[in-house]
Amino acid sequence: MSNIPLISAAEIGGITQSPASRMVGAWHLDVEGSDLGADHPANDYRLTRTIGWNGTTLTETDEAANIVIVGYFVPKARTVTELRPDGVEREVTAASAVPMFPTVTMMAKAGWQGDNLYIHAYGHSPFGYWTRTRRLFLSPDGTVLTEFLREDIRLLEDSEKVLVFRRVQ
Repeated sequence: MSNIPLISAAEIGGITQSPASRMVGAWHLDVEGSDLGADHPANDYRLTRTIGWNGTTLTETDEAANIVIVGYFVPKARTVTELRPDGVEREVTAASAVPMFPTVTMMAKAGWQGDNLYIHAYGHSPFGYWTRTRRLFLSPDGTVLTEFLREDIRLLEDSEKVLVFRRVQ
């Protein structure tokens, strides 16, 4: 008789868990730990990102509070973006580059590059042609979600940001 080790379903689940399912949950932006480029949010600015996954579609819900943009106070903003990380380009609704402006329709392609979620989107905004490239990845322990964000907007300056989110317990 041979000695074959038994592996529990929990151990198998940990091995086979998809990158998307590991990103599921609520995340708070760590303003101090992020590089927001030229953006200087108010001291009480808050951004919570909630990520859901149904097996084919990744849903990002961003809820921001206490936004100040070009001297205007916006108490709350909520944006929902649905992405299918399958490498196929399709139309999506995305947050405007300026929080007080309405959402914009863009063409987007999302896919996995290892454990990194890569998203490239382009379209028209109130400020002209716009491209947005994002790369999201988790820390090895799953408690930090980092997003590299590059936006190129024809009538405004280009921006690069590193957003650091901490998992809500």
